[in-house]
Amino acid sequence: MEILPDSEIVETVHTAKVVIMREHDGRLLVLWRSHDDDWRPGESDLPGGGVEGNESEAEAACRETFQETRISIGASALVPLVEASRVIERPHGLVAIHQRLFAAVVGGQEPELSHEHYDSGWYPFEETLELFADQPNKQNGVRELFRRVSEGDLPIAC
Repeated sequence: MEILPDSEIVETVHTAKVVIMREHDGRLLVLWRSHDDDWRPGESDLPGGGVEGNESEAEAACRETFQETRISIGASALVPLVEASRVIERPHGLVAIHQRLFAAVVGGQEPELSHEHYDSGWYPFEETLELFADQPNKQNGVRELFRRVSEGDLPIAC
């Protein structure tokens, strides 16, 4: 997509998402957005959302993850993975989205979904990549997580 001058962008949104890995088997949590969602109805997603006020991206990732799944993660436990920006067309005009992805490893916590998602599941690496086939930033985050795990940069072996 062509980069547009700021004057053509009507809104800038900062978001933070978390690739959550289950410690005992290395599976990743994928959520399924509600069918009445404004942004991506019925599609696969990661926990997370918009940055509010003066909070950091890590704080937003933790808050949103808890709101959407009731999985509690501290900001200090997050590992930055990738970030990307893109421009999308919305009914009110062009929106610039800056998204940062983090990784987190959890033990036995299971998601309790909010109204924003209708289902969730724990998926192996390859299947997770397939679920995000049309979402390159999320695919890149998943790939980066597994690169770091395989190099021993994260405290888990899969």
